[in-house]
Amino acid sequence: QVDAKQPSLVSDFEKSTNGWAPLPSPEAMLVQLAPGGASGRCLKVTAPFSGGDMVVMAGLKEFDPLKLGKLSFDYKLDPRAKVNLYAKVGATTYYALLLSAPENPGEGIKPLGTISNVAADNQWHHAEFDLAAAVRAAFPNRTEVRLTNLSFAGPRDGEYLRAGFGGNYFGTSFCLDNVRLTAAPGTTIEELTAVAGVG
Repeated sequence: QVDAKQPSLVSDFEKSTNGWAPLPSPEAMLVQLAPGGASGRCLKVTAPFSGGDMVVMAGLKEFDPLKLGKLSFDYKLDPRAKVNLYAKVGATTYYALLLSAPENPGEGIKPLGTISNVAADNQWHHAEFDLAAAVRAAFPNRTEVRLTNLSFAGPRDGEYLRAGFGGNYFGTSFCLDNVRLTAAPGTTIEELTAVAGVG
Protein backbone atom coordinates (compact mmCIF):
# COMPACT_ATOMS: atom_id res chain seq x y z
CA GLN A 1 0.00 0.00 0.00
CA VAL A 2 1.10 3.56 -0.66
CA ASP A 3 2.25 5.73 2.24
CA ALA A 4 1.79 9.29 0.97
CA LYS A 5 3.13 10.95 4.14
CA GLN A 6 6.49 9.21 3.89
CA PRO A 7 6.55 8.46 0.14
CA SER A 8 6.99 4.72 0.06
CA LEU A 9 5.32 1.37 -0.41
CA VAL A 10 4.68 -0.44 2.85
CA SER A 11 3.21 -3.81 3.81
CA ASP A 12 2.13 -3.76 7.47
CA PHE A 13 -0.06 -6.90 7.24
CA GLU A 14 -2.65 -5.51 9.65
CA LYS A 15 -5.69 -6.16 7.44
CA SER A 16 -4.39 -8.32 4.60
CA THR A 17 -1.31 -9.96 3.14
CA ASN A 18 -0.89 -6.85 0.94
CA GLY A 19 -0.47 -9.06 -2.12
CA TRP A 20 2.33 -11.23 -0.70
CA ALA A 21 1.63 -14.83 -1.70
CA PRO A 22 3.25 -18.22 -2.32
CA LEU A 23 3.97 -19.47 -5.80
CA PRO A 24 0.89 -21.36 -7.04
CA SER A 25 2.06 -24.97 -6.99
CA PRO A 26 1.40 -28.24 -5.15
CA GLU A 27 4.46 -27.42 -3.03
CA ALA A 28 3.31 -23.93 -2.06
CA MET A 29 4.24 -22.58 1.33
CA LEU A 30 1.55 -21.73 3.87
CA VAL A 31 1.31 -17.92 3.91
CA GLN A 32 -1.01 -16.32 6.44
CA LEU A 33 -1.52 -13.41 8.81
CA ALA A 34 -0.51 -14.17 12.38
CA PRO A 35 -0.33 -12.36 15.73
CA GLY A 36 2.94 -10.52 16.26
CA GLY A 37 5.01 -7.68 14.93
CA ALA A 38 5.11 -4.06 15.93
CA SER A 39 1.40 -3.31 15.72
CA GLY A 40 -0.43 -6.57 16.18
CA ARG A 41 -0.24 -8.70 13.05
CA CYS A 42 2.48 -9.95 10.72
CA LEU A 43 2.98 -12.22 7.72
CA LYS A 44 3.96 -15.78 8.60
CA VAL A 45 5.44 -18.22 6.07
CA THR A 46 5.47 -21.89 7.11
CA ALA A 47 6.82 -25.00 5.40
CA PRO A 48 4.00 -27.61 5.20
CA PHE A 49 6.62 -30.31 4.56
CA SER A 50 10.39 -30.70 4.81
CA GLY A 51 12.34 -29.05 2.02
CA GLY A 52 10.61 -26.96 -0.60
CA ASP A 53 11.36 -23.49 -1.82
CA MET A 54 10.11 -21.37 1.13
CA VAL A 55 8.99 -18.79 -1.44
CA VAL A 56 6.73 -15.85 -0.71
CA MET A 57 6.36 -13.30 -3.51
CA ALA A 58 5.79 -9.58 -3.02
CA GLY A 59 2.64 -8.38 -4.73
CA LEU A 60 4.46 -5.61 -6.58
CA LYS A 61 4.62 -4.75 -10.23
CA GLU A 62 7.86 -3.98 -12.07
CA PHE A 63 9.74 -1.03 -10.59
CA ASP A 64 12.97 0.93 -10.83
CA PRO A 65 15.03 0.34 -7.64
CA LEU A 66 16.95 3.52 -8.34
CA LYS A 67 13.69 5.37 -7.59
CA LEU A 68 12.35 3.01 -4.95
CA GLY A 69 15.45 1.67 -3.31
CA LYS A 70 15.58 2.10 0.46
CA LEU A 71 14.49 -1.30 1.75
CA SER A 72 13.62 -1.98 5.37
CA PHE A 73 11.66 -4.69 7.17
CA ASP A 74 11.13 -6.40 10.50
CA TYR A 75 11.74 -10.13 10.63
CA LYS A 76 11.56 -13.11 12.97
CA LEU A 77 13.48 -16.17 11.78
CA ASP A 78 13.18 -19.70 13.05
CA PRO A 79 16.79 -20.91 13.56
CA ARG A 80 16.04 -23.61 10.98
CA ALA A 81 14.85 -21.11 8.32
CA LYS A 82 17.33 -20.68 5.46
CA VAL A 83 16.13 -17.87 3.20
CA ASN A 84 17.44 -15.00 1.10
CA LEU A 85 15.77 -12.09 -0.67
CA TYR A 86 15.66 -12.49 -4.45
CA ALA A 87 14.73 -10.29 -7.39
CA LYS A 88 14.96 -10.50 -11.15
CA VAL A 89 16.73 -7.67 -12.93
CA GLY A 90 16.01 -7.40 -16.64
CA ALA A 91 14.67 -10.39 -18.56
CA THR A 92 16.43 -13.35 -16.98
CA THR A 93 19.12 -12.57 -14.39
CA TYR A 94 18.35 -13.15 -10.73
CA TYR A 95 20.14 -11.38 -7.91
CA ALA A 96 20.20 -12.33 -4.24
CA LEU A 97 20.39 -10.27 -1.09
CA LEU A 98 21.82 -12.72 1.43
CA LEU A 99 19.91 -13.18 4.66
CA SER A 100 20.10 -16.47 6.61
CA ALA A 101 20.79 -19.02 3.86
CA PRO A 102 24.27 -20.30 2.90
CA GLU A 103 26.54 -17.74 1.26
CA ASN A 104 26.24 -19.33 -2.18
CA PRO A 105 22.89 -17.91 -3.39
CA GLY A 106 22.47 -20.50 -6.16
CA GLU A 107 23.77 -21.43 -9.60
CA GLY A 108 23.38 -18.52 -11.99
CA ILE A 109 22.32 -16.20 -9.15
CA LYS A 110 24.43 -13.09 -8.69
CA PRO A 111 24.96 -11.67 -5.18
CA LEU A 112 23.69 -8.12 -4.70
CA GLY A 113 24.66 -7.67 -1.08
CA THR A 114 24.20 -8.97 2.44
CA ILE A 115 21.91 -8.00 5.29
CA SER A 116 24.38 -7.60 8.15
CA ASN A 117 24.04 -9.07 11.64
CA VAL A 118 21.08 -11.29 10.82
CA ALA A 119 19.83 -13.20 13.86
CA ALA A 120 17.79 -16.39 13.42
CA ASP A 121 16.63 -16.75 17.01
CA ASN A 122 12.82 -16.54 16.90
CA GLN A 123 12.97 -12.91 18.06
CA TRP A 124 11.97 -9.78 16.18
CA HIS A 125 14.73 -7.75 14.53
CA HIS A 126 14.90 -4.82 12.11
CA ALA A 127 16.85 -4.84 8.83
CA GLU A 128 17.72 -2.07 6.38
CA PHE A 129 19.46 -2.18 3.03
CA ASP A 130 20.28 0.48 0.45
CA LEU A 131 18.96 -1.35 -2.60
CA ALA A 132 19.48 1.65 -4.85
CA ALA A 133 23.18 1.92 -3.96
CA ALA A 134 23.71 -1.81 -4.56
CA VAL A 135 21.99 -1.63 -7.93
CA ARG A 136 24.07 1.42 -8.94
CA ALA A 137 27.22 -0.49 -8.07
CA ALA A 138 26.07 -3.50 -10.12
CA PHE A 139 24.96 -1.37 -13.10
CA PRO A 140 27.17 1.75 -13.03
CA ASN A 141 26.28 2.83 -16.57
CA ARG A 142 22.51 2.44 -16.29
CA THR A 143 20.16 5.33 -15.54
CA GLU A 144 17.13 3.04 -15.26
CA VAL A 145 16.84 -0.55 -14.05
CA ARG A 146 13.74 -2.73 -14.08
CA LEU A 147 13.26 -5.10 -11.15
CA THR A 148 10.57 -7.79 -10.81
CA ASN A 149 9.79 -10.96 -8.83
CA LEU A 150 10.85 -9.59 -5.45
CA SER A 151 10.61 -12.53 -3.05
CA PHE A 152 11.94 -14.23 0.06
CA ALA A 153 12.96 -17.82 -0.72
CA GLY A 154 15.35 -20.64 0.02
CA PRO A 155 18.50 -20.98 -2.12
CA ARG A 156 17.56 -22.00 -5.65
CA ASP A 157 20.15 -24.76 -5.88
CA GLY A 158 20.17 -25.83 -2.24
CA GLU A 159 19.80 -29.55 -2.96
CA TYR A 160 20.23 -30.61 0.65
CA LEU A 161 17.78 -27.96 1.85
CA ARG A 162 15.28 -28.96 -0.83
CA ALA A 163 15.58 -32.53 0.42
CA GLY A 164 14.93 -31.41 3.97
CA PHE A 165 18.50 -31.58 5.31
CA GLY A 166 20.16 -28.69 7.14
CA GLY A 167 17.10 -26.48 7.46
CA ASN A 168 13.63 -25.61 6.16
CA TYR A 169 12.14 -28.66 7.87
CA PHE A 170 8.41 -29.35 8.26
CA GLY A 171 6.92 -26.56 10.38
CA THR A 172 9.84 -24.17 9.89
CA SER A 173 8.60 -20.60 9.65
CA PHE A 174 9.67 -17.01 9.29
CA CYS A 175 7.70 -13.83 9.87
CA LEU A 176 7.81 -10.42 8.20
CA ASP A 177 6.35 -7.07 9.15
CA ASN A 178 6.52 -3.46 8.00
CA VAL A 179 8.25 -4.21 4.70
CA ARG A 180 8.97 -0.79 3.24
CA LEU A 181 10.47 0.51 0.00
CA THR A 182 11.12 4.22 0.46
CA ALA A 183 11.04 6.43 -2.61
CA ALA A 184 13.77 8.73 -3.82
CA PRO A 185 13.00 12.48 -3.87
CA GLY A 186 10.86 13.42 -6.85
CA THR A 187 9.01 10.10 -7.06
CA THR A 188 5.30 10.77 -7.47
CA ILE A 189 2.36 9.15 -5.71
CA GLU A 190 1.14 8.08 -9.15
CA GLU A 191 4.41 6.19 -9.74
CA LEU A 192 4.07 4.48 -6.37
CA THR A 193 0.46 3.53 -7.07
CA ALA A 194 1.47 1.98 -10.40
CA VAL A 195 3.94 -0.31 -8.62
CA ALA A 196 1.73 -1.17 -5.64
CA GLY A 197 -0.08 -4.02 -7.37
CA VAL A 198 -2.75 -5.71 -5.23
CA GLY A 199 -3.53 -5.86 -1.55
